[in-house]
Amino acid sequence: MKQELEKMAADVLLGAGISVPVKSIFGWKRQITVHAPTYGDMIYISRMYREMNVTHEQLCRMTFEEKADLIARQGKAVSRMVATGIVRLPCFRRVAAWWLRHFVHPVALEEIWMVMLSLIRTSPFEIIIPSAGAMNLLAPTGSQ
Repeated sequence: MKQELEKMAADVLLGAGISVPVKSIFGWKRQITVHAPTYGDMIYISRMYREMNVTHEQLCRMTFEEKADLIARQGKAVSRMVATGIVRLPCFRRVAAWWLRHFVHPVALEEIWMVMLSLIRTSPFEIIIPSAGAMNLLAPTGSQ
């Protein structure tokens, strides 16, 4: 499971995105691609996530009733966060969020949201930072 999440996160960071099946307005089945959010979008998503007053660990441990309460209180925020990963233009995000709330299966919406939240965390890629530091030939050395 962890390897699958890391592979999915790497694909998203490389620009491949996550393909999600959805039902359109007329009942046709289509695929939409959720791309990695830009840095500005990540700030927007992080701000909305922090306003929800819930941690990632709490989300993973929630019971059915707790998730139902969260969706009742914060459903629009969840759909707006997911719409941010789909639509790059801010003026169309609210329309995309409305569309997601009405035409995407709730389980798919929750899965996309959890993947987007996992992209905010950098723990799978923390090993890259010391490696890059060791490879930096322009960094000052202690012998000078």
